[in-house]
Amino acid sequence: MIADIAGVKTRYEKGGSGPPVLVLHGWGSSVEGVRPMLHGLSLGQTVIAVDLPGFGQAEPPPDHWGTYDYAAWVGAFMDVIQCPQAHLIGHSFGGRIAIVLAAKYPHRVNRLVLVDSAGIIPSRGRDYQARVQLFKTARRLAGWIPVDSWRDSALDQVRAAFGSVDYQAAGALRSVFVRVVNEDLRPLLPDIKANTLLVWGENDRDVPVSDGQIMAREIPHSRLEVLPGAGHFSYMDRLPGFCRLVRDFLKEEH
Repeated sequence: MIADIAGVKTRYEKGGSGPPVLVLHGWGSSVEGVRPMLHGLSLGQTVIAVDLPGFGQAEPPPDHWGTYDYAAWVGAFMDVIQCPQAHLIGHSFGGRIAIVLAAKYPHRVNRLVLVDSAGIIPSRGRDYQARVQLFKTARRLAGWIPVDSWRDSALDQVRAAFGSVDYQAAGALRSVFVRVVNEDLRPLLPDIKANTLLVWGENDRDVPVSDGQIMAREIPHSRLEVLPGAGHFSYMDRLPGFCRLVRDFLKEEH
């Protein structure tokens, strides 16, 4: 299904019947990336997955969006599909958006599930700071090259040498990526009112379990479940167990 949300056309899918569950995918992913979750949770719930702006079949955001802009857009999406409130599941980047929604728009969120969620800025030592300064210097020097094709090639080489895999792959969304990863959402955690389940892969190398432990301490009414042997896509690595955890959580008495 296609919808126009605040001037950004997107695709969404839904399945099952019952209370609505909205799934937000991670950076670089799409509806396809969370479709196994959609199928696994659709018994007893209406599960909805949407392509976030700039991903899948969705149009790109009209500006250099941050997490708060994405959260406002998801709220507008819920209005368009006539879903005033839902259980919310966010994976990685989708978890960032879910945190903002739950903290800033609590009337929108019934229960919250954060899966290997980003949102906490890691501590960065001197080596990291030195690497950032070196990157900025190299980028500035490359920008002075007078020939356009040479300059573009040099800038690509600088990004390849210093940028993360996600940064290099961000393309037209690179400015969005930089803004998003530098937003510290930790101050929002105590403001989350919804009962919250945190699900983490034991071997997540992108967002470590220690981030989940911090969230479990600082989000009221929350608990952390670690899936043995799973990585950053823990819901894929342990799909039956993940779906069982989430289904049981959504059925718990308040």
